[in-house]
Amino acid sequence: MASNKGWQEAILIVQHT
Repeated sequence: MASNKGWQEAILIVQHT
């Protein structure tokens, strides 16, 4: 689960839109 940083950043952006 090292690719958590990738989705975390994308999720934050998507949740902010």
